[in-house]
Amino acid sequence: MKINQRRKIDELKIKLSEIPKVQLSSFRTPIEALPRVSEDLGLEVLVKREDINGPAYGGHYTKALEYVFGDIVGKGFDGIVHGGPSHSNQNRLVVAACAKYGLQANLVLRKKL
Repeated sequence: MKINQRRKIDELKIKLSEIPKVQLSSFRTPIEALPRVSEDLGLEVLVKREDINGPAYGGHYTKALEYVFGDIVGKGFDGIVHGGPSHSNQNRLVVAACAKYGLQANLVLRKKL
């Protein structure tokens, strides 16, 4: 990695560390090998298992909501209103995060996308 790229990554890490954040992730996301896909493609294929991390198997929503809830908790709100499709996995994660931080969850759900 070039020195200039390393410097930019370090600057980004500093900026991210200044943004309020809460802990929703359960653990560091594991990386798993996909041997059959690797064999078919003739190269090593790895997958980062975001789907199994966080409350309610939040997946990639978990990391994004750590910052959203960091802002909500930091500002002292007592509840949130969240809208989305009735079958959305994000609804489960929002409710779980609200329960963890003592917030009232209000969902506005729709039947169709």
